[in-house]
Amino acid sequence: MKLLVRSLFATLVFLGVYYVWLRVLPGAVAVPQGINQDNVIKMQEYLYRTAGHCPTVILGSSLSAKLRPQALPPDVCNLALRGQSVFEGFELMRRAGQTPRLILLEMNVLDRAPSTGTIENLFSPTLHPLRRWYPGLQARHQPLNEALAGGLAILDRLRPAAAQRIEQKLGVGGPAPGDALPTDDANYQPPSPAVVAAARADYEQLPAQPAFGRNLALLHRYVRYFTARGSRVVFFEMPIDANACQGAKMRYIRQQLAADYPAGQPTYLPRPDCGAYRTTDGMHLTDPSAWRYSTVLAQELGALRNDQAVARTASLQLH
Repeated sequence: MKLLVRSLFATLVFLGVYYVWLRVLPGAVAVPQGINQDNVIKMQEYLYRTAGHCPTVILGSSLSAKLRPQALPPDVCNLALRGQSVFEGFELMRRAGQTPRLILLEMNVLDRAPSTGTIENLFSPTLHPLRRWYPGLQARHQPLNEALAGGLAILDRLRPAAAQRIEQKLGVGGPAPGDALPTDDANYQPPSPAVVAAARADYEQLPAQPAFGRNLALLHRYVRYFTARGSRVVFFEMPIDANACQGAKMRYIRQQLAADYPAGQPTYLPRPDCGAYRTTDGMHLTDPSAWRYSTVLAQELGALRNDQAVARTASLQLH
């Protein structure tokens, strides 16, 4: 019995000390242990910290996850999830009770089925309230993640160039405001022909039915839900391999969306010139290309916000 009491006391002391540590000296950078945990960290950050401060939200897949937050306005939250789709982000916002003013919706992988387990695990009846109360239970603040973040901070002091490369891969490093954007390395090696051919072949296949039809129906429900509550939904495409960009899959997705959502509401951002960007595998942008497209998207986002401001002003004047 004494051993049990001592173990319980030691556990409570550790949890208390760790709680204070996280409040005083949390890791400055989230260092995930893998792709799945990266998704969980992103969703938990939104749910427990930033949801109410995100008037604009980006929903998408690993393609949009490459967007650089430093190049976007600070009040933009990127809920694009690696290996998943727009639907998990939609459901996360719905359950969190959030209705952002603007939702940027990636079109590229609307044929990917939603993962129901992702959101169910996030909103576990037992752990969800505990994670909100005790941040040490959140994925970002696991002891190993905090140790990795501390190690990165030490590396930044000892070898800043090496730390900067890691930070760029994590999407948290980049040029200072006013500096030139990163350019592709002179020794850039394009992806192997076999990898590019696989990406192009995938985008030459039409989305599988009836699964794609179910996805479109689910998309309709989410769009109606959020637009009815005041959100504006805007479709956009991430640049991919130039040939895949014109493949049968993307042409079909564009046609279906144009038929279901005529121009006007929702809005469609200009289609990017895929030939102007480089990819690592025929689909995902290189880091410098991700930076360049992020700046383009930021400009288009600024124009959208100006349009919204003008529309609100006109509405107020009419009333």
